[in-house]
Amino acid sequence: MAAQESAAQSRSKPWLNVLKVVVSAGLLVLVITQADLRAVWHLVAGAQMGALAAAFVVVQLGVVLRAGRWMALMRGQGDHTPYGTLLYLYYVGAFFNTFLPTGFGGDAIRIYELSQDGGTPRAAISTVVAERALGLLVQFAMALLLLPLAWRLIPQEVALLLLVFVLGAFVGTALFMSRKLYSWLADHLPLAGRLLRHPKIVALYGSFHGYSPRSVRQAAGISVLFNVTLILSQWLLARALGIGLGVLEFAVFTPILSTLLLVPITIGGLGVREGGYVLLYGQAGVPQDQALALSLLTYATTLASGLIGGVLYVVVGLRRMRGRPRNAG
Repeated sequence: MAAQESAAQSRSKPWLNVLKVVVSAGLLVLVITQADLRAVWHLVAGAQMGALAAAFVVVQLGVVLRAGRWMALMRGQGDHTPYGTLLYLYYVGAFFNTFLPTGFGGDAIRIYELSQDGGTPRAAISTVVAERALGLLVQFAMALLLLPLAWRLIPQEVALLLLVFVLGAFVGTALFMSRKLYSWLADHLPLAGRLLRHPKIVALYGSFHGYSPRSVRQAAGISVLFNVTLILSQWLLARALGIGLGVLEFAVFTPILSTLLLVPITIGGLGVREGGYVLLYGQAGVPQDQALALSLLTYATTLASGLIGGVLYVVVGLRRMRGRPRNAG
């Protein structure tokens, strides 16, 4: 059902999906025409299997941590959904994030499925949004702290854009969490006031202020660990290709590249990812063919993790169908 609803939403704006395909194709063509595809293929085919396997395991550890971050926020809302259910839903969300035109489709799936499994809709929406937002804020904070250490490795335009983006995200979050601003908008803007005074919106907004400091600290700490797994997986994939950069470069580049993939202008980040890898790692002296191969291996691990979620979704769905009474609708 959730998959059908997401597919329907995707079909409701076909022009947007077509635009994303065009942008993805254009960016890919721009990158590929400047690369030696035969050399890229040899690099990928000759990658060290041990390092690849280790990177894949680290990526799965990242999923485990993100589900734990979600659980910490769920507990902060008084919801005690089992961790196993949250981990399953996170894998399912990863599948839809990977194979839907938008990188946020999996969040809608998680909200829907959690509500169907007995979670309250308000807690489902609040915790999914808060979990995603908190993860991004920690990622931005790490990028901001590491930016001065690698200022010369990043094009000044990219560094300044990242700085503005990160500061804007923190300011926007602070304003969103301000009760005074919420009340002012509700009182002084008629159209916004009707929306902000709606009981469901009031309840949802109030839920964002209902997290205990402990749950937020736990979730933030898990976010730091998750970002470490991102950096480590990139380092391992680079090692598999014979790229000899230090951990610092990956610690700086990984949050930037993850941020670029949030921009919903392509299908699954295709084109943006490859161009970003070539641009940033090229600044650190990595040949274009190696940088492109690294982006492809990164995408391959993402696809593999998404496929795990797809398999789980089908298996659990079949089990639920078999467990239904024959007279069920």
